[in-house]
Amino acid sequence: MYVSEELKKDPEIYTAAMKNDGASLEFVSEVLQDDRELMKIAVSNCGNSLEFASEKLQNDREIVSLAVTNDGWALAYASDELQKDWDICLMNVQCEFDYDSVECTLEYTSRELLTNPEFMREAAYYNEDVYCWRTRVKYEWVHYKKKLNIF
Repeated sequence: MYVSEELKKDPEIYTAAMKNDGASLEFVSEVLQDDRELMKIAVSNCGNSLEFASEKLQNDREIVSLAVTNDGWALAYASDELQKDWDICLMNVQCEFDYDSVECTLEYTSRELLTNPEFMREAAYYNEDVYCWRTRVKYEWVHYKKKLNIF
């Protein structure tokens, strides 16, 4: 998509665009990718538009919360710090409704939380697919270690 440099800097045009398609954030200037209000509109419409946010906004709790509520995959674009955040990751699991989605969203949750029994119990309380995911991961790890003769 071609957009002139002048239009890439116009917040009014992109605010209207974000209301229709948050993914169009990819085409705005770096200055607008750091605009908090514009980002709130974008991630509310398309969680994965977090990918095009500034690093500062990828570490913004409210922005990331809006993004993962819209699309659990958005956690992939959150800062490392927020991928370790109990509440953000739990919110992420709560918003996913099928096994494949849970598997993908947990992929971006920190190992620290995934190995915390209390976190996993709470996550499973909100979404039973967490137990299925954890069981499959353990099964694959055991078979992987056998294949490498680690036992």
